[in-house]
Amino acid sequence: MAYLLPAPRVQQILRSPNANLVDVDLYPTLVGPLYRVKRDVVVQPQGTISHVVGNPVLVAAYPYIDPGAVIDVDSVRVFVKEAWAIWIDSKLDKTNAAYVNNAGTYVSGFLAGLDYMVDPTRDFVTDGVKVGDRLYVDGGDGLYVVSEVQPNKLTFTSKIRKTIRDYVTGTVEVTGSGAEKLDVAGTATLWSTADIKAGLKIAFGTIDTNTVWYTIASINSATSITLVDGPAVAVAAGSTYTIRKGYEVKRYYAEFEVPALDFIATSTSVEIDVVADQTHDFTSGEIQILYRALRKDKVGLYKYASTLEVEADMENDYLNPLGFSLCHGAFAANGNTHPVLAYIISEDNDSAYIDSLADLANFKKTYILVPLTTSSAVCNSFSAHATAMSDWHISYFRVTFVSRKLITADDLVTAVASAHA
Repeated sequence: MAYLLPAPRVQQILRSPNANLVDVDLYPTLVGPLYRVKRDVVVQPQGTISHVVGNPVLVAAYPYIDPGAVIDVDSVRVFVKEAWAIWIDSKLDKTNAAYVNNAGTYVSGFLAGLDYMVDPTRDFVTDGVKVGDRLYVDGGDGLYVVSEVQPNKLTFTSKIRKTIRDYVTGTVEVTGSGAEKLDVAGTATLWSTADIKAGLKIAFGTIDTNTVWYTIASINSATSITLVDGPAVAVAAGSTYTIRKGYEVKRYYAEFEVPALDFIATSTSVEIDVVADQTHDFTSGEIQILYRALRKDKVGLYKYASTLEVEADMENDYLNPLGFSLCHGAFAANGNTHPVLAYIISEDNDSAYIDSLADLANFKKTYILVPLTTSSAVCNSFSAHATAMSDWHISYFRVTFVSRKLITADDLVTAVASAHA
């Protein structure tokens, strides 16, 4: 006989539109040292930088260090900002400079109305002068921006406004014991003219290839100047003098990082010898340092609920890998919604990382372990720890994420010379 197949109906009724999720109370834990990072620390405000060969510009103590913290000397960097460096310092005399006037005639000195200068004694290209460098002239009225560089010629963006001759001469009556301090009697305004200033070269008597040129170190008054860079011998009364004039080419640096060869960092201070490109002296600028110090005031397990809590407690800076990893790694991964643990170790070495495992073994709330090092010894120890803690009779189920150092090249076979080659 005919029959009907059963047609069962299943009906499901949802009592609540939203399921209640269980927030598992296990935390990722980052393990690493804690560093205090200090950037843009001014150790010499904007001003004159006086460089003496063989002597440091300054020795600066680190302005801020946490109690017990240890400076990481390898982290120290030195910068000079808003600075000027002398690229060329050329003092002229009657025989070593010629400049072309509008008529094409070579004459001595800088001439008003020209937007260029010629110095047959130099090769500005070899000297490394660049477009944008600035020209300063002794006794002049300003600076000029270099717009074109040729071997013996510099062209500027503006015209020279004042004719400047390359030397001044006169006769002095010398009093005093020698040339290191030249005291002059007679004309009351002898050393107070605009054409005579510190840094210029001065010689006495007849000018020839054997002439000794002194440097005017300072103008003390209208009747007294101090000389250096020459022999400490008396200058005869009534001697004639010749002052060489000249120019400087200076380069501007918004920021210049001082090479490691030009400073020495210790655990308490940094000794700085500021030289641009190893050879050119700075004349002005602001000196800043960057450094980090291993903190000892916070050690052990700490819980952070957000990046704001992290940044209130430590620097979010790549030089402080713990803070940087918490903010850009752990909290970035969980959407900044779940707490993260940090286990801070007291030293930045393998032993401190491995020793932390004994403490973490007693803490049930950690799940993912992340050591902030590429050390193979540490990575192996954390891996073994996770395996052991996950054993069924312990049941502290754990995983560890490690980052081993990437070896991009290695010598797999050493070639041996063959007698049949």
